[in-house]
Amino acid sequence: MQKRVITLTIIAALLISSSIVYADTLSWEFYNDVLVSNADTSYRKIEAHIMKHPTDGNILMAAFLDYAAHSGAERRCRVATSTDGGATWTDRGYLPLPTGTYISVDPAVAVSKVGDTIRWYVACLALSDSIKYYNKNDVSKIYYSTSTDNGATWSSPTVVAEAKCVDDNPTYDYPYADEDCPIVDKPWIAVNGSNVYLCWARMSDFSRWSYKDSNGNYPYSSPIAIFFKRVGSTNDPIRLDSGTSWQANNSVSDRSVQGCNIAVNTSNGIIYVAWTKLTGDTTASIRMKRSFDNGNTFDNTQIIASPNRIPPSAGTCTDAFGCVIGITINGQQSGFRVNNFPYLAIDSSNNLHLTWTGYNSTASPPNTNIMYRKITNCITQGQNCSRSSAVNVVNEVLQQGSVLAFNNILKQN
Repeated sequence: MQKRVITLTIIAALLISSSIVYADTLSWEFYNDVLVSNADTSYRKIEAHIMKHPTDGNILMAAFLDYAAHSGAERRCRVATSTDGGATWTDRGYLPLPTGTYISVDPAVAVSKVGDTIRWYVACLALSDSIKYYNKNDVSKIYYSTSTDNGATWSSPTVVAEAKCVDDNPTYDYPYADEDCPIVDKPWIAVNGSNVYLCWARMSDFSRWSYKDSNGNYPYSSPIAIFFKRVGSTNDPIRLDSGTSWQANNSVSDRSVQGCNIAVNTSNGIIYVAWTKLTGDTTASIRMKRSFDNGNTFDNTQIIASPNRIPPSAGTCTDAFGCVIGITINGQQSGFRVNNFPYLAIDSSNNLHLTWTGYNSTASPPNTNIMYRKITNCITQGQNCSRSSAVNVVNEVLQQGSVLAFNNILKQN
């Protein structure tokens, strides 16, 4: 679903939490790249997320989306692990699928230590059919699997949320019906001890959103919302925010919410959930809520960043959350999807560190950059958090020449 074209954002956040081994010595040069996935270059590998073992910095786990060459699957969440700090990687194969699905996307990794047990978690979105053909009787599921042997074997999937398309006629009783063809999307997972937390997006009527009329227009929108749930809670998932989603040529009018991210302070149990909301044709906001009672309730929404909205079309790309110009191929200007979804990390002093993709509309040509902000005084219920000025990480790193520049940014903020 929404592609994570935010690799640098994730790298930046991992640096904050010391989750990349050798972060103080590696430069950004391409020759330091190490192949993580299987080497079949005929099929794309995208949407990677990486985590470090909680006690052994040499053990890493990466999950990614593999456009499968075999097994009848169009694309699946796949896992690889390293035991030497990322120098070499072992392919652990595909993550198990929930019953009734054959596609999985949007992987996110988490890990916990309870007693002597290290437990890895990988969450994904599973679908019974590709988005292009998603219609009546299709299902979508937010799920995760766990491993206690560093990815060698995985548990059966635990489904946290699911939606079934019961009516794929987008004009039927519109706009009064709700949940005619719902679909869940883009999960995130975090753990604290034995507590497991997930957030995701849910679109109420995918069939309206994807309906294209005879003139090539997309006349209908669909409500969309961000949800949160603690696994094992008997309460319904908590709706954190909502908006309205449009498809393709109407996407400039999109006021969606998407890209949720969870960080948990393991010292005090505070849960932070952040996401992006499109607030205008050229504006967006990164929003955050906190829970002080293990995810049972959340406080008021705080806006922690207000980036420019990345334009919804560029070259061959159209997407509500952003497109940028690519290269020219056979005389046609290409484009690719970019988003400003947030990523949070917490340090040992209870400070939050936020990264996102910013958009500079006044540059020539306009461009995107990785942005960073430190958030402090964020552990008192009822009190708004303090925010530092935003820092352009890409400019700082390029000027200073290495990853050390990012550490300097942290010291200055």
